[in-house]
Amino acid sequence: MEREKMREKVRKMREPMKMRKKGHVTRDVGRGKQASSSSKVVEEATDDPSRPIPGGPTDRSILASFNNHVAAAI
Repeated sequence: MEREKMREKVRKMREPMKMRKKGHVTRDVGRGKQASSSSKVVEEATDDPSRPIPGGPTDRSILASFNNHVAAAI
């Protein structure tokens, strides 16, 4: 009985995945011209909290400096 309930939960979790049509093209990160242009944006980005990062968040109160963020040490 418990096993059947678990299988039903797993089946329900997988249902949204079926909505994707076969052959659906997704954005392929890291290939083609898109990757080269986004690489340039990263190179141009500085840790200057007085101006926004291109394509980044607009609310500067959330994170003033990436160097102060815990992910900078990783």
